[in-house]
Amino acid sequence: MKYTRELELGIGILIVVGALAFALMGGATSPLGGTQGSAEGAGHAKSNLPSTASLVIDDSGFAPSSIALAAGEVTITVRNAATSTHGFALPDYSIDQIIPPEETRTFTFAARPGTYTFSDSIYENTGTLTVE
Repeated sequence: MKYTRELELGIGILIVVGALAFALMGGATSPLGGTQGSAEGAGHAKSNLPSTASLVIDDSGFAPSSIALAAGEVTITVRNAATSTHGFALPDYSIDQIIPPEETRTFTFAARPGTYTFSDSIYENTGTLTVE
């Protein structure tokens, strides 16, 4: 069989199209699920979520009342904007601290994926921390 320039060009185009299709579909699928050759399939997906958050507590509650952070080392800063003492408690991480009026506290810890409730340890205000 005689190979022609057109046949070589056609094979080259097929290889390029196949590689593009493979890349667009996210790589090869493993028989165990997930994607081979990608961080996501290997269980090491990098979150686009931040690692820091700021909360304000006052007599009406937390603002915002819900925060989402990336798993790993995180920092939450809580400012008491009230004229009365409030607290910040995150029991799953053994955090429970009183915050005097107009003062700020910063908490840094290793966050694990999950959903956690934080609260004002003096009043009944609560909020939600989601870690992904």
